[in-house]
This record gives sequence, structure tokens and C-alpha cells, in this order.
Amino acid sequence: MLSFFSNLKVKVKIYLLILIGIISLAVVVIPTINELNSTIDRVEKANEVNKINRRFADMRIQEKNYAIRHDETSIKNHEKLYLETVDILNLLEKRFKNPENLKSLAQIKEKLESYKINFQKFVDSEKNRSKTNVATPEEEVMINNAREVDTVVDSFRKSQDKQAQDDISTLKTTLITISIIALLVLILFGTTLVNSIIHALEAVQNGLRSFFSFLNKETNKVEKIQLDTTDEFGEMAKFINKNIELTEKTINDDNALIEEAKVVMQRVNNGWYYQYIEKSTPNK
Repeated sequence: MLSFFSNLKVKVKIYLLILIGIISLAVVVIPTINELNSTIDRVEKANEVNKINRRFADMRIQEKNYAIRHDETSIKNHEKLYLETVDILNLLEKRFKNPENLKSLAQIKEKLESYKINFQKFVDSEKNRSKTNVATPEEEVMINNAREVDTVVDSFRKSQDKQAQDDISTLKTTLITISIIALLVLILFGTTLVNSIIHALEAVQNGLRSFFSFLNKETNKVEKIQLDTTDEFGEMAKFINKNIELTEKTINDDNALIEEAKVVMQRVNNGWYYQYIEKSTPNK
């Protein structure tokens, strides 16, 4: 993998790093948005189910108010709450897709309708009987039916609340997991790209140090830049190595010329006047 990245242009490496960052962000954001939408939908459904529970509790209050006062206001309020509850149930039937949930909603609607019918029978029976503390058969049926509705609604409410909490926990887990994976991928590719650039810089740096040490006569041999890549650093290394070779050859030729000149001068000083310098150098 390092060799692959080493052969990429530096500009491409930078763009690739940015692209990886964007992809990593997208990998985190897109699934999170999907999970978040699903969780929000589940929470909204749970809230609607809680509304059913509250509406039915208010219906029971109006039922008790009528049993005490025998007033038309309690009957009208009871009817209004019933219609609101039916509207919520109809809305939930459109939003729920799970057959089990749809079955529970149908059961709630059926028992609620029975309760409404029994409440009306209770109202009719109350109008036709004398005041007494003894519960009528209609009242007994209505109360038992109300308990059944309350049990079914409460059970469904708890199941929806639990599913909403489970969805929230799943969202948290998904977000953390995907974030960690995306971060690790970003770190892996980012580190690889940065290391390829650092490796190339160090190779060029070491080669230039060796070359200047040779120029300053600190060493007798110059080490070429050991970098065989096709990126900008590789092209730079080839250009520098070519000039190192030319400079090294020129310096060696100069040194050879100087040494030969010293020998010739020594021989001339000794009376050997027909001595010539045969070495040459590109420098003038």
C-alpha cells in the first residue's frame, strides 16, 4: 500500500486525503441519519400511543363525572375524547407496518368501540332508573370493558416505549461503532499518505546532506538519493542525482588534474622540462 501511495503525485495525495475524510464523514452521517429518522418515527409513534392512554384516562374521568352528576357535559366530553382517540388510532394504522402492531391497534379499536357502546347503554339505563347506589348490569359491563381497554392500551404503550428506547440505544451503538471504524480508516490512510511524504522528504534530505558534505570535502564519496517513485519527490530525486553525478565527476576530474599538475611541477623542478599535463576538466 505504501508503494502505491508513494507513486502518487503530492497534489493527488492531498486530494485523496481530503476525499477519504469526506467519505469517512459520509459513512458516519448517512447511516446515522437513517437510524435517526427511524428512531424519531418510533418515538413519535410511542407519543401517539401515550396520547391514546391519556385520552382513555380522561374518558374514564368523564364516565365517573356522569355517574355522579348525570349531566350532558360529561357525555359530550366523553364523545369528543372518543372521537379524538379514534382519529389517533386511524393515524397510527397508516404509520405502522408491523402486522403485530396493526393487530394490537385493531384490538384496541374493537374494545374501545365496545366500551363506547356500553357507556351509552349505561347512560340510557341511568336515565330510566331511580337513584340507588347499586351498580346496574350495564355499569358492570361497562366497567369490565373499560378495564380490558385500559389493559390492552397500557400493554401496547409499554411495548412501544420499549421499542423506542431500544431504537435509541441502537442508534447510539451504531453511531459509536461507525464513528470508530471511520476514524480508524481515516487514521490508517492518513498515516500512510503522510508517511509516504515524510519518507520522500527524508530521502531527499539525506541525499542533499551527503552531497553538501562531499562539496565541503567532509567525505570522499557522495550518496545518491535513494528514492524510486514517480511523484514530484521522485522526479526531484532523479534530477538531483543526475546533477550529483555530474558534479561528482567534475570534482574528481579537478582533483585528478590538480594531482597531476603537482607531479608535473615537481618533475619540472627536478629538470624534467618536457613534462605535460594530460588530464582535463570541464571547469575552465
